[in-house]
Amino acid sequence: MASVRAIRERLSKLYPSRPMTMKVRSSESGKATPVVEDLTLADLDLDVAPPPPIAAAVPGAPVLTIGSLSKLVWAGLRVGWVRAEAPVIARLARFKVLSDLGSSLPGQILAARLLRRAAAIRDSRRREARERRHALEQALAAALPDWTWRRPAGGLCLWVRLPRGNAEELARHALRHGVGLVPGPTCSPRDAWESYLRLPFVLEREEMQEGIARLARAWQAYAPAARPGAARAAPAPHQVDVLV
Repeated sequence: MASVRAIRERLSKLYPSRPMTMKVRSSESGKATPVVEDLTLADLDLDVAPPPPIAAAVPGAPVLTIGSLSKLVWAGLRVGWVRAEAPVIARLARFKVLSDLGSSLPGQILAARLLRRAAAIRDSRRREARERRHALEQALAAALPDWTWRRPAGGLCLWVRLPRGNAEELARHALRHGVGLVPGPTCSPRDAWESYLRLPFVLEREEMQEGIARLARAWQAYAPAARPGAARAAPAPHQVDVLV
């Protein structure tokens, strides 16, 4: 079982710590299903603190907690880690050696040095992400006022809803204007969320403004033909169907 701890108000309401703990305990008492918790984005909490790791609430359960520097520091630094029980780590280490003989030494050395400055890097990245989130929201509100979204409390993306039409169709139009988009179905195992786009706020302000200007032109070209009911309904509220 895999869990991505997105810092979203919706998920925190759906999965508060106690029900999640009870769910893991009941699972472990039955078939001992391993739980993989992805904390790659946990350091990018912008407005609220992330919940504690599942492993902290369920000592002794087969929980593998994974993290990475690729979001916190730089996407090109492909260095991550796993926390788990010692026998599990020993097995993973053997598989790692057999699969690629080891990771890049320069990358590991750089990661070790950066981890000593993790607190300062985290504060800097949070400030930068808040500023870029604000810049993207401003650009969207000015150029595409009928698009809607809920401000994310963490992470690096807006989850934007189109007023009508199909996100995959819009993505094809946007390519003609020099903009690459991630439509909602790409983030869903069931091809749902057809009226949503995943828009990251990871670029400089000027680049995002130019991208939104091009996206607005693509929308103007597509909107007249967009059908009001083109998108399928989203899953029921109790189902978490977005892969972050």
